[in-house]
Amino acid sequence: MRQWDSTAKICPLPEWAAEVGGGCPFPFSRMPAYADSFLLQLRVTCNISAIDNHSQEAMRRSLAALLFVLVVVPQAQAESSFVLSIRDHRFEPTEFEVPAGEKIVLTVKNLDPTPEEFESTDMRREKVVAGGQEITVYLGPLRPGRYEFFGDFHPDTARGHVVAK
Repeated sequence: MRQWDSTAKICPLPEWAAEVGGGCPFPFSRMPAYADSFLLQLRVTCNISAIDNHSQEAMRRSLAALLFVLVVVPQAQAESSFVLSIRDHRFEPTEFEVPAGEKIVLTVKNLDPTPEEFESTDMRREKVVAGGQEITVYLGPLRPGRYEFFGDFHPDTARGHVVAK
């Protein structure tokens, strides 16, 4: 690969470009003086192919480590699972404790033939459960406290609380 020459505004092309009759696609002779930063960026882009195999392998390993940290590590946080049932337009249990500061996976099973809604303004969740079906609701992490939930279709009977301790 040719060396960079910022004063002559020469485009560093790979060796194969000359063989196929390629020239520099950028009209550097007509570029204003402030375009030097563009030329520097072009130099970095054009020189990527000159990185040796050892450096490329190191870059691949670094990228793999970064992906592991961004994808796998957050999923390793503790999650607790709980099941809540709806029977005769009532939640069972009407109150249950969860660990504060952890993500919660709540499975809501509707044992009634009619739909019901799991709603909580405290936890900012609202989801309809069809009759005879179940849903998954993700909560938290919750601060210590008592959080109300209710069934919007039968709010007089379908009520309950999550207590985070």
